[in-house]
Amino acid sequence: MIRTQTKYSNLNNLILYGILCEAHLAEVHLKHLHVIIVDGYSLVTTLLTRLVDELYSKLVENVKIQLLGVTSIMICVLAIGIDGLLVALLRQTRGGNFSKANLWLCSELVTLFSIKWDCLLKEEPLVLSSIMYVFLRLLPDHCRVSPNSNLDTLKLKEIEYYIRVFRNSSIYVLKSEEI
Repeated sequence: MIRTQTKYSNLNNLILYGILCEAHLAEVHLKHLHVIIVDGYSLVTTLLTRLVDELYSKLVENVKIQLLGVTSIMICVLAIGIDGLLVALLRQTRGGNFSKANLWLCSELVTLFSIKWDCLLKEEPLVLSSIMYVFLRLLPDHCRVSPNSNLDTLKLKEIEYYIRVFRNSSIYVLKSEEI
């Protein structure tokens, strides 16, 4: 039993560090995290949001991969504050930036939002407007560049996501009007 907020905070920090930096042990660390949580993952999402806001560009590739994996899990467990983390990640995408790292982040976020669509629609519908805004802002840049296989794949993912959003949002609006 963790008796103080300081100990709880330190333990969350340590486990999160293990998840992000020790990919081969991330699954074990996640189990430990799930066992100790008493605040609906609020502290974890706050820590991750600060990490993204303040240090994302300085993180090494492996940590960025783990960060998106943890974000996916935080969506699954309906973590308190997941909306702020998702918006922070969206802020890291850069229009007009065709670097491998930026295109990778765009691609991973579109994939994440596509996979977690139902959960986001049900639990965090306001985040969907931020997602749409960011990717509608990025799509013209991605379409303007000459053919590039990595970019073509990303464009297709983005377009498929938009189509899904428009189709499902009209169904969602119709259902909410019936209530």
